Amino acid sequence: MDENELRDALRTTMTRESEPPPMGSAAALATAKRVAVRRNLLAGTAAAVAIAAITAAAVIPGQNLLGGPGTFPAGAPAPAPTDHPVPEPDDTKPSWPPEAGGDATYDSGEHFEKGKLLLDELLAVVPEGYTKPAGQTPDGLPLRSHQATVEENFGAYSAIAALSKDGGTGRLLAEVYGPGNVLPIEPCELAKTFWGMDGTCQIEKVAGKRVGVVVKPQQDDRIDQWAAYRHGDGTVVIVAQGRGGVSDDPAYRPLVEVPFTVRQVAALAAADQFRLD
Repeated sequence: MDENELRDALRTTMTRESEPPPMGSAAALATAKRVAVRRNLLAGTAAAVAIAAITAAAVIPGQNLLGGPGTFPAGAPAPAPTDHPVPEPDDTKPSWPPEAGGDATYDSGEHFEKGKLLLDELLAVVPEGYTKPAGQTPDGLPLRSHQATVEENFGAYSAIAALSKDGGTGRLLAEVYGPGNVLPIEPCELAKTFWGMDGTCQIEKVAGKRVGVVVKPQQDDRIDQWAAYRHGDGTVVIVAQGRGGVSDDPAYRPLVEVPFTVRQVAALAAADQFRLD
């Protein structure tokens, strides 16, 4: 087994677990971090044994795939002696701040409170005539939730709230990315980053602001419409609405129609209240 074969074997061992289901874009990056941590916690010992077995099978005495002093890859001439030690590989294990208890999600502190505030703001805009159920569905899904995730140079927050009317239940969602994010600037390109979904996008002008609104998702019934806007300080706000998607339980029928018009959902994305200053 040569170096390339070993690298492929290692990659196969570490990625054997199936991919997680689609999540909110509040952090595709944060989702990947969480998956990495969970894999380390749940399969750390087994993965370490597997990697050790592969490495042991690939390396024989007198050989080192890192090319250290006095060692050489199989079938290759020994390298010339050197006085410079071979550096150890960098530690790539994620390091979470104290407010994030073991994964990429804050569970206390300033960021956690901003995620909670985002949910409060989302509940505050539910139109009259709708109720705002709390608790869980029979299949254990929360009817309200909020999250703040660990990012490199900016805050990332998301919130989901169910709303009911005339026996139907839908949901509102909001995602906020603080200044420093690298999301697209063009409104429709920005809107299409939400959950990686595509669709028919149009520009809505609200008080002189250009907001990208996807009014018809393509082959995806999780969300009916969503709007995205980049504020002057770089903060990105995405507000989405769906007639259903709350639960697979048949007791949760979808709403007859979404609660907001296209122009209204665009105005919510452009509103200062969701910037979380």
